Amino acid sequence: MLFKKLNITRVYDMDEMFDALSVFSLCGRMERDGVAIITNAGGLGVMAADACSSHPHISMAELSSDTIKAVEQELPTVASAMNPIDVRGDAPADAAVRVLDIVSKDPAVGGVVILSAPLDTADLDTMAEMISEAKGRTGVPITVSFTGGAVSEKASAVMRRNGVPTFSDPDRAVRALEILRAREKEVTEESTPLTFPKANGKAKAQAVLMKAREEGRVSLSEEEGKAILSAYGIPVPKEGFATSAPEAVRAAEAIGYPVVMKVQSPDIHHKTDVGGVIVGIRDEEGVRNAYESIMASCCAGIPGARIDGVSLEQMVSGQEVILSMIRDDQFGPIISFGLGGIYVEIIGEISQAMLPMNQQDLDRLIMSTKAYRMLSGARGRPPADIDSLKDIILRLIEIAEDNEEIYELEINPVMVGKKNEGSWAVDALATLRWK
Repeated sequence: MLFKKLNITRVYDMDEMFDALSVFSLCGRMERDGVAIITNAGGLGVMAADACSSHPHISMAELSSDTIKAVEQELPTVASAMNPIDVRGDAPADAAVRVLDIVSKDPAVGGVVILSAPLDTADLDTMAEMISEAKGRTGVPITVSFTGGAVSEKASAVMRRNGVPTFSDPDRAVRALEILRAREKEVTEESTPLTFPKANGKAKAQAVLMKAREEGRVSLSEEEGKAILSAYGIPVPKEGFATSAPEAVRAAEAIGYPVVMKVQSPDIHHKTDVGGVIVGIRDEEGVRNAYESIMASCCAGIPGARIDGVSLEQMVSGQEVILSMIRDDQFGPIISFGLGGIYVEIIGEISQAMLPMNQQDLDRLIMSTKAYRMLSGARGRPPADIDSLKDIILRLIEIAEDNEEIYELEINPVMVGKKNEGSWAVDALATLRWK
């Protein structure tokens, strides 16, 4: 997250670090995703093509018919003029370079990988000299892998001396172009400012916070947390509050069935764990039974906890996601997003973004997760209302920027309805830090 914000390339081992340094220092910009592969051994070409498919920022270039015809005319003995291009093991030493001069001009090609097996018929040293000579005229980055270890080392050393990024195996040659292309995308990415809804909820939020401060509290009740969300225009389900079973029945009937009932206690943060949440309650008897069950479970689960009563909410449906903000001492507010409800701990996948954010950061926050696959209509599900989810995130950012006293604010779950149906903040947990 921090590296992305600062345009720092992250690597995961020493090999990847040196590979990145090699292409950053020896190659120009890689302006397109497409990779062309030139090889004298079909197996190496397949390995490189497979490697391309495993990277998010590059892909196998789809060569134009003109390029394919030009390769076939230039090298009639070519085994395959389709990408990956197989010039054959008995091709002359200049075959790869002749093909390179053609494919590097194809509009789909952003980089080229040249591969060679240590065949008796291959003049590796001459190939290395020719590739070194051609590097400056291609206009696209080139990486090379001559496999075979000691057999190919002399030729590989020639290319390294001449500033050609050279790698021990095809996977690393491909990964180097992935690193280069990812870097290019990072530094050239557009930055579209976010447009905020200007909710003007600060006065109401501060009133809630000051009340908590006067009472010496460092957390808010769910009701107080939702009051802040509502002040900023974040939709919450219709709700009521009760301190007895008869009150709960009256509240449920005012809201309309079905309802959800949840314990209200400043001492119970994870309500589900202690039997403090019951959903799908559809009648008066169900409300009475749920009230008694919640009280008994919570008193037994956390003896001595202060229990203020229960909240009753309109039951809304949709995909559960989690949104949260935490105020890091060094980096400021950080927004987190992922699958919500009980799936937070089970799946453990969270996407994060630091403030300030732009539109691209907001899109990436959502789209980089498994939650997005669910929201976008996986396995025949109807697409969810992602626009309303984005609106809630924008309002959460406003809350974070307006109210420094809020150290952490978790909305779990946010229920994202079907497209154009809206989203709702179903629960809110806030912790405070006073200066």
